[in-house]
Amino acid sequence: MTELTWNTEKYALVSADGTEFTNNPETGLLWQSEDEALAFAQSETEYQAEQKKVEENYTAYVVFDTPAVAADSGVILQAPNPEAEFSETTVTLGSTLQLTAKLLKDKENPESLLTSVAKDLFRIPVQNESTGEQDLFAGILENGVITVNAPMTKAGYWEVNEELINSKLADNFRLGLDKTVFAVVNVDASIAATLTASELSTEAAGV
Repeated sequence: MTELTWNTEKYALVSADGTEFTNNPETGLLWQSEDEALAFAQSETEYQAEQKKVEENYTAYVVFDTPAVAADSGVILQAPNPEAEFSETTVTLGSTLQLTAKLLKDKENPESLLTSVAKDLFRIPVQNESTGEQDLFAGILENGVITVNAPMTKAGYWEVNEELINSKLADNFRLGLDKTVFAVVNVDASIAATLTASELSTEAAGV
């Protein structure tokens, strides 16, 4: 949790790591008074405490493996970049997206599968970022692993996030999930093949 203290000489809030906040992050303006700064620091502390409480109440974390597509259904034009702010996979329109996701009790431990849940149908809500339209990926949850085969029949950016995946779950079964996006593009097959070949050539060259 980040602690913020008031520094009178610098007229700024200072975090434990030395970062100085001379402006109110909410307004972008210089602090008008010490009271204003301390009120912000208090609200930030309360917010972080609430977030920590929510995180501690996760039943499990949903962690996706690298996506694939069914043979002859389409191609992956761009795989997720582990350095990016969020996971994004680009596939051609009409592809059958093959997803595997683990329910982990410890997000950092791939062996900590939540296996206590009986085999069942598992629905993953996805939402079009532009239109707000929602759809569902349906898969099977078994032994802590969700497997999904989802035909991507609509172009656009389709997002799944923590709010969506918990929207239809019981209050006592809360899942953690990092934002994940599937970009579905309508592109000619010959162009897709060219793009894929180009990417493979780049990887072979070590670029």
